[in-house]
Amino acid sequence: MPTSPRHPNAADLETLGTAFNFDFYATADDFSTSKPGDLLKFAAIDSSHLNVPAGMAFFRFQYSSRDLDGSPVPSTEFIAFPFAKPTQGRKLRLVLTVMSCSDLI
Repeated sequence: MPTSPRHPNAADLETLGTAFNFDFYATADDFSTSKPGDLLKFAAIDSSHLNVPAGMAFFRFQYSSRDLDGSPVPSTEFIAFPFAKPTQGRKLRLVLTVMSCSDLI
């Protein structure tokens, strides 16, 4: 069976535990009018099938950035937050953010 948005790659299922989300990673419609740092897409990730600590909320987001030449480029990252509220007077600390740089190779 050919690989396409409707027929996910078996490697995606094995590696990610789910089919690759082609719609999320497609460049956002408002990218051409965005400025570096603008949030373009934001989505929660169902972590029930992942090997991660309980009590965490996971999200992926797409934002506008610049490449090595200064040209605009869409970028994606993941972020995780604990479910627990910070104690009174304290801020919630960043738990994890991951940026993929595979296209720079």
